[in-house]
Amino acid sequence: IFTKALSGESVKYRLLNTEERKRIDFDMTDYHWGGFCIDRTLARTALFLKKPDLLLLLVKNGLDLKRRYCDNKTLLMIALEELKLDRAQILIDHGADPSFINQPVRSRRKRLYGPSLLHAAIKKGDLTLAKFLLKNGAELKIKNQDGETPKMLAKRLKRVEIIKLL
Repeated sequence: IFTKALSGESVKYRLLNTEERKRIDFDMTDYHWGGFCIDRTLARTALFLKKPDLLLLLVKNGLDLKRRYCDNKTLLMIALEELKLDRAQILIDHGADPSFINQPVRSRRKRLYGPSLLHAAIKKGDLTLAKFLLKNGAELKIKNQDGETPKMLAKRLKRVEIIKLL
């Protein structure tokens, strides 16, 4: 099914039975090479295809929505980062948490993520993303590593439009 979808061939998707579901390896090509993360899993690739029905099929067949890929991001984080809001909505509708609290992740150069997706949207100044997360129930009381709620962070960074939203 997946290979046909990648080639652009028209495919009818269906839910798998229990035996078929056990045989699917959602993570079949997630690997590291020379210190770089190469992530071509079914789920991650489905996220980038213009076929939300394929992503929906994977979610309905038991895709782990809390799994972190080799870049330490969940599918929801990736979808939001790429502003694929239709795919992010599928993930949220099937259990991905819009108030996901991420542990600080450090690279050699900088800290990559804050403690919540809403904090990250505010830090980027992304009004569209902040609206999307709030519409989907993102928690407003979560504090970041500096003890700031999303509203406090927005005020400190002078994100006027986001402050009005909060």
